[in-house]
Amino acid sequence: MKFRRFSLKHLTLVSVLPALAVWGVLTAFTYKNPVYAGYNGLIAMGVMFLTSMLLKKYHSSYMKKAERSLYDECDPYPMLDELHLFIECAGKRINKSGLTVTLGMMLALIGDYENAEKTLRSVNVGENSPLPDAAKAGVYYDFSALYCAMNLPEHAIDCYDKAKEFFAASPESIRYKMTFDGPTDAEIECYKGNTSAALGILNSIDPENLLQEVTKAFTLAKVHYIVGERGTAKSEFSWVAKNGGRLALAKESEQIAAAIKEE
Repeated sequence: MKFRRFSLKHLTLVSVLPALAVWGVLTAFTYKNPVYAGYNGLIAMGVMFLTSMLLKKYHSSYMKKAERSLYDECDPYPMLDELHLFIECAGKRINKSGLTVTLGMMLALIGDYENAEKTLRSVNVGENSPLPDAAKAGVYYDFSALYCAMNLPEHAIDCYDKAKEFFAASPESIRYKMTFDGPTDAEIECYKGNTSAALGILNSIDPENLLQEVTKAFTLAKVHYIVGERGTAKSEFSWVAKNGGRLALAKESEQIAAAIKEE
């Protein structure tokens, strides 16, 4: 971990040192023949580039492993560790706004809603924000998802509507790539009283991994619970509790299923 922290924070330095070493060795062997000086420099630059690429691949392997834990095992904690490390060490080489938003959503997944909200609020989406409208739409959409998780319908709807406004102001090329048809959209429709639309959205979702499947099932259970279909909701909450791994919604589902059983 110490090397990872150091090499993330000082990627350029770690890449330059092997290049300087190679350049020094080559120069020592060829100093009597100046014609090799240019070649030595090119080789050193190649070593620097290769070292930089290998370091980036080394660090990205940890992030990909954390992503697999999140998507396939519903375990957000490795991703949390990686995000904290990258935000702390990577400086100006990365998009900290994007990482900060992702960190906020990971905190929401473990049920740390207070810090999740605080983290999302640290991203500037005001009038003086350098973020494009599409990015602002994404932030407000994540706020909406957070407030859905916190069971705050009015806040969720307000942020969702703001996300739609910024989305509408985005370039058409970006709007073409973005859609509003996920579990959060379904929950918002349910809050607005459009339960048939909510169920339609959820039924159209084809999960690609366990996290998406669990999230869909949890939202579906909430919709069924809201419309009074307690038996169906209990079965769905029980499934989420069993398959939700270390997600906060797994524990919440277990509690709701138990409460329905006692009714």
